[in-house]
Amino acid sequence: RQGLTRAPTFIRRLMAWKMARNPFLLRKFHGTLGLTSLQAQGFNRPLFAIAPNIFTLTLAVGTITERVGKNAAGLYESRKILCMTAGADHMVIDGAPLARFAQCLIELIESAAGLDEQFVEQSMALKNSQPS
Repeated sequence: RQGLTRAPTFIRRLMAWKMARNPFLLRKFHGTLGLTSLQAQGFNRPLFAIAPNIFTLTLAVGTITERVGKNAAGLYESRKILCMTAGADHMVIDGAPLARFAQCLIELIESAAGLDEQFVEQSMALKNSQPS
């Protein structure tokens, strides 16, 4: 792969053209999942992104921002929301399995699955030690 980056421009463009038309080559060189993060220190406004989708599934994680919404008791409260978008290749993934995946991903994120108390404590200590 490193040799391709040093190749002349017309060779790289030819390979890109060939990969774009062959899903097996595209998967071999680019993989099947794209993930990008738009987090920025001190930026907390809502930010969603629609990433270019050459992958089977692309996730774009935006910012964490505060929104006001109703809780289970019907009262308004402020809570943190993660802005996230996804793009999928419908020639590979059908809508129903994608919806199930999205629901499972949301549940895992909301429950902080896989994060133990020690990790949470270290993250909070790191956050509190940074100047605001």
